[in-house]
Amino acid sequence: MPTNSTGTVTLRGAFGQTESSQRIQFALSRENEYRLLVQALETFGLSLLDVIVQEEGNHIVGIALRPGRMLHTSLSLFAEKIAGLRALRYLDLSFAGLVGRIPPTLGQFTQLEYLNLSNNALSGEIAEDVLCTYPNIRVLNLAHNCLEGEIPRCITLLHNARIINLSHNRFHGGLHKEFGIMPHLEELYVQHNQLSGTLSPEFGTEEGAHVQIGQKAAQEQQEHRAPLRILDASNNQFTGSIPVEWGSMTKLQFLNLSHNRLGGELPASIGKLAKS
Repeated sequence: MPTNSTGTVTLRGAFGQTESSQRIQFALSRENEYRLLVQALETFGLSLLDVIVQEEGNHIVGIALRPGRMLHTSLSLFAEKIAGLRALRYLDLSFAGLVGRIPPTLGQFTQLEYLNLSNNALSGEIAEDVLCTYPNIRVLNLAHNCLEGEIPRCITLLHNARIINLSHNRFHGGLHKEFGIMPHLEELYVQHNQLSGTLSPEFGTEEGAHVQIGQKAAQEQQEHRAPLRILDASNNQFTGSIPVEWGSMTKLQFLNLSHNRLGGELPASIGKLAKS
């Protein structure tokens, strides 16, 4: 084991660097990230005092604007300014005065577990390849914006998601049946949109799972059913009746389908959910 001139042992890390030189490198990495963040904030008239920063190890992993602070810019430009912060896992830009589309550049933050872009003025359609890059996402909040188009089907492939809030936008099209079989999804909010069509009998059922993930995987999932507890699809334009099959979502505790164009009788299976 190598020793220095005083005879004490030095620990060598990757690429033959000593432990102390690694610490210096890590410190420089963190310093560079802070310098990048400071420069980005200054672009929009803000400083580090205006954000909450979370560190872990030697990287910035979380950024949240403090209440009352606003960026007043496009999400595209802000994402461009912080592009070097690739270790980000938590990003809260709610109430930030953001405008424009959700840009493809946002997909570069592949480690995100929490993304909150609610209560801004984001608009346009969401490209399929933007939100599919978050394999670790647990909370996705895009509520209270002006987003349009169909809900990207790839959102249903975010298999680690616990909470998805797409409410108070202008999404149209149907409610993807695959939402009901996401393995960890507990809360889904799509109220106050322009969603239409009939409610799929396969939403949250084993049959729907077969289509999405195959029969064998569906059988395994059936033993550990998707834990959907809250589903709010009120204030849309759904038609038809509530499928009897929805009663199989035995963990559902809150279901709001009010202010749609639904008709028919309430299936008895739905009335039994609270007792399951």
